Amino acid sequence: MSNFIFVSPYLPIEQPTRWLRGNHHGHTVLSDGIDTPEAAISAYEAARYDYLALSEHDRFCDPDLYQHLTGMTLLPAVEVTSDKQQTLMYLGATGEFPEKGTMSLQGVLDFVRKRGGLFICDHPNWINLPGQLHAPVDSLLAIDGLTAIEIYTGVVERMLGNAYSLDVWDRLLSAGKPVFGHATDDQHAPIDHFLGWNSVQWPKGIAPTAAGIIAALAAGRFVASTGVTVESIGVSEDAKTISIASNADHLRWILSGGVVAEVTSGGAGTLNIDELPRLKRRAFYHFGAPSAEYVRIECLGRRDARAWTQPFLIQAAR
Repeated sequence: MSNFIFVSPYLPIEQPTRWLRGNHHGHTVLSDGIDTPEAAISAYEAARYDYLALSEHDRFCDPDLYQHLTGMTLLPAVEVTSDKQQTLMYLGATGEFPEKGTMSLQGVLDFVRKRGGLFICDHPNWINLPGQLHAPVDSLLAIDGLTAIEIYTGVVERMLGNAYSLDVWDRLLSAGKPVFGHATDDQHAPIDHFLGWNSVQWPKGIAPTAAGIIAALAAGRFVASTGVTVESIGVSEDAKTISIASNADHLRWILSGGVVAEVTSGGAGTLNIDELPRLKRRAFYHFGAPSAEYVRIECLGRRDARAWTQPFLIQAAR
């Protein structure tokens, strides 16, 4: 596969970077949480988070009102309710957002995108209505412009449904939709704190800004985690080799279709583009090969801690 390359969402691997840990999905007494905004900010700052959003349901909580309380960067956000009672994230929000229950999922996405925000489909595998998934994968495959979903949502651990949406992610990626996967707490109470987070790759020597963090999330420059730390991730200068270093016990190298092609010991590893034919020979595509090719890495740690890289798309070299 010498005429193919990996397309990486990450900064050049030789560039000095640091990681900003944050949670952009959660609630306080301003909507349906039990913490005050001040208590939530204090808790996440004490846990050494770098950024936080107070993403209330159908209500804009202006971060400027609370920024003086913290050294974290506060992100503007609203969780918008669709006409099917789906709750959908609008990062980069202002006081203008769709009225509760008036727009479809596609309508909310278009509204957010038109205003330069980041739309994320929250907790697809949560059962939000009796017998009904929050966002079935077939409905997500049918919409245009989707670029982000939650692949882990902590609060769903204590609710009906599945906190993980990795199956949805792989279905979307395999269909050619370049979607990035987020991990969040969606905290409504202290029991939900610090379950899942994103670590944003950020250039050293540059002060974080809310707009910059949201732009990095939109570009896929982050790792989603429930406890494993990734120290470095990226591709070589010729885009032929993926390299990763982490504190994981094992790495799962996952190909298109969600196929686990190889499991390696330790938290560091590399994959050259020319190794893909060997790995693909192990894949069993019963219903035919996916229409898009990618590699993503799942990092497994102790006590079920995990981290997920964003996908590296495989494309012909120009």
